Amino acid sequence: MKKVFRLFEGCRLVCGSKRAIIIDIQRNDVFHVPLDLHRILINNKNKTINEILNSYNDQKDTIYNYFEFLEENELGFWTNNPEFFPEMDMSWDAPSHITNSILDIDADSKYSFMNAITQLDQLGCKNILIRYYSIISLHILQEHFSCLEKSRITSVEVLLPYSISIKINDLVNFVNHNIRIKSLIITSSPKESVIQSSTDRMGGIFSTKEIINNCSYCGNTDISNFCLSLQMISESMNFNNCLNRKISIDKHGFIKNCPSFKDNFGNIADVNLANVVSNPMFKKYWNITKDNVAKCKNCEYRYICIDCRAYIADENNILSAPAKCNYNPYKCKWN
Repeated sequence: MKKVFRLFEGCRLVCGSKRAIIIDIQRNDVFHVPLDLHRILINNKNKTINEILNSYNDQKDTIYNYFEFLEENELGFWTNNPEFFPEMDMSWDAPSHITNSILDIDADSKYSFMNAITQLDQLGCKNILIRYYSIISLHILQEHFSCLEKSRITSVEVLLPYSISIKINDLVNFVNHNIRIKSLIITSSPKESVIQSSTDRMGGIFSTKEIINNCSYCGNTDISNFCLSLQMISESMNFNNCLNRKISIDKHGFIKNCPSFKDNFGNIADVNLANVVSNPMFKKYWNITKDNVAKCKNCEYRYICIDCRAYIADENNILSAPAKCNYNPYKCKWN
């Protein structure tokens, strides 16, 4: 047998308009590569180096450099037995009717937090984001988290406005006592800081000067928001990576795909979440992948970047580009 080249299965090749990337899932890294290299890897999967060189007679030095780059960065390998390395199954599924949720709360919110958590738990939801838009006491925060004690929810992210009445040490103790907390971000803070680093991606406490007092802050596209996990990439290839199996409750208790949407499916005080989830209209965004969306389908980052359907360039076109995306895939530049 003659050796052929294989990318490691933890390295995913994605083509954009002007360049491609190799996503190294295990090392949480991205390598930018030319479109020529993308074409070579896609079109010559079972060819030896000599067969590849014969196809590109005038680019032999470039071909050698490409494969040296891949080997030096441990992105792939040569093998005599390519059949021993089948392609990874990139399908996506989950055992839950709902995998994630957003709960918005401000000073005027009247809906029952316990009712929301109970119904989310019944749907099998594991991950929630709680966004507080007004100052609350540590006592109320503790009351809310007591509702989670007997639930199957495993990961909670919290946005909490800065308050001089809550001491940092008390927040640290609160987070460390509640092992479900993935991160707690103090908004409207006098300074940006890392108060407590995450341990195994859980228990992080951070402060930001950013003022987040309503749902309009979301939908921003930024490198810092990229997610290079296998779960994210596989879901992005098959479903909408923001709205798939998500249900949200806005600050007034209205049930939505996302709090930023205008349309709602009733109020949680009157409507059961399970009935909403079974409504085909509620699921209309779930199957919109980045490969369907204008501009995104030509972007090399499309499988690691969260998609937003609430803020879009053309409100009359459900497949129009995210309005808050500042990246130009046709020039490979951030505006």
